[in-house]
Amino acid sequence: MRLTPLRAVLLIALFTLLAYANSLRNGFVWDDETLVRENSFIRNSTYISAAFTTDLVHNSHGGTAYYRPLQTITYMVDYFYWGLNPVGYHLTNLLLHLLCAILVWLTIRQFTDNPITALVVALIFAVNPINTSAITYVAGRADSLALAGMLGAFLFYRHYREQPDRSRWFFVAALLCYTGALFSRESAMLFPALLLFVTGRPFGRAFRNALPFAVLLFAFIAWRFAVIQLVDKPLTAPWHIPASLRVEIFFRSIATYFGLLLWPVHLQMDRQVAHASHWLTAAGAVCIVTGLIAYWRGNRNVRLGLGWFAIALLPMTGTLNLVATVAEHWLYVPMIGFYFALASIIPWRKLTGAAALLVLLAMTARTIDRNGDWANGSVFFARQTQSARGSERAFTNLGHTLITAGNTDDGLKALRRAEELDPRSATAKYNLAVVHLKRGENELARQKLTECAALDPTDATIWELVAQIHEGQGHHALALRYYRQAISCTRDVATRLRCARFLIRHSHAKEALALLDECAYLEPGNAAVYRLLSEILHDIGQTTQATAALDLASSLDRHS
Repeated sequence: MRLTPLRAVLLIALFTLLAYANSLRNGFVWDDETLVRENSFIRNSTYISAAFTTDLVHNSHGGTAYYRPLQTITYMVDYFYWGLNPVGYHLTNLLLHLLCAILVWLTIRQFTDNPITALVVALIFAVNPINTSAITYVAGRADSLALAGMLGAFLFYRHYREQPDRSRWFFVAALLCYTGALFSRESAMLFPALLLFVTGRPFGRAFRNALPFAVLLFAFIAWRFAVIQLVDKPLTAPWHIPASLRVEIFFRSIATYFGLLLWPVHLQMDRQVAHASHWLTAAGAVCIVTGLIAYWRGNRNVRLGLGWFAIALLPMTGTLNLVATVAEHWLYVPMIGFYFALASIIPWRKLTGAAALLVLLAMTARTIDRNGDWANGSVFFARQTQSARGSERAFTNLGHTLITAGNTDDGLKALRRAEELDPRSATAKYNLAVVHLKRGENELARQKLTECAALDPTDATIWELVAQIHEGQGHHALALRYYRQAISCTRDVATRLRCARFLIRHSHAKEALALLDECAYLEPGNAAVYRLLSEILHDIGQTTQATAALDLASSLDRHS
């Protein structure tokens, strides 16, 4: 049977939907809570400009060094149609991944005359269980957004170079796609280097091809630097990695990535190799030597694939001050080159085709199973503690999730384990304070908060919890003092709203109104501000103004 473009696309769609259909019933997990459920910046279109002038979490929770405005814009679209129903967000992730898989197929077809090679690479990419951390995880959407932009830019630009006189709009489309990629994720910065490599010889022509995108990249870097500096966040992780360990991490991460690509099992979101065995370092060296031999002895497509893999992966090998030494979703772009090189070596016959089909079915089954790990926070973090038994963060997150669900006893056990693993974890101590407060153990809660404050005195949530303790004991003046301390540590409107509710509870309507004025100044599009304002105005008898404030809140958040 002849493999037509339509049949190829239908096969890619079939396998992608089969692999990820069960992810649609999952909830929000981990960073999904911050980026979606608690994110006021996705509730209406008034925040569009703010999405481009703030970091990913919009300065809340201390801010981040991630600048991904297009990711926020897509959440806005999801919220407009779905509210906080996670089905819509997972559906968007699935469709974006399907788009990327089709674009992978179209891209590989530009380099090989064998349609089977391109289809196999696209199908392996589509169903690979490694990609669940980018697809099943709503917060991982930036990977597919960036890749879609990069591949779209490549395909449009290639069409433009083939017919420059009749298709200048394709050049504009290429630049727009790449702009979207840059505003989606940092990995898009590698695109000019990838384009320079795959264009090949002569170098002058390759350089001219990459130049427009390099100019766009430098303009974006200047803009991004200004935005990140405005929020005063570092671009690197705070810890120091010695040079000798950095070299070992490089080899260990290479070995880990090769292992995951060849045998994607034991998947987890908290993988570290800094203290792994020295055998893993040696394995990394073997992988590099093997890759170099394959590059020099392989055909053109093998060299193209391995070159793409190396360029896209090297910045993600833990040699930089990144937030992790290894992350599975960092393979989302590099794996295309790896599997292209591998597929270019294989002679495609009936036997090898049957073997590839078995591999695809096995990967699909593993992806379906892995999607279940992301069902909800309790399931996800419980399984993460099993695969990363030495991770303080995994146990802290599990404890927090269990507490939120009302299971304080098991939550307490998880948090105590987290504190054992890292006695200086302010997050674990804070959550322990929450448990003690729920149990009425105020002194123990205060003790943990004192330890937290010593570790991070600028964390507003610490002072909020201290305020809650004093309010519960009837010390309203002290509680107000600590609420003000919390406000001084952050520009987060949510903290101010909680303080305003405290003021309302204790008959300080005038002060609450003044605080709401500040909230409206900081976030004029926040519906919760006007909803609370409506409550205060109604209580003091200003019903007309209260109704107007409530109408404004409803217009700003149609799902509230």
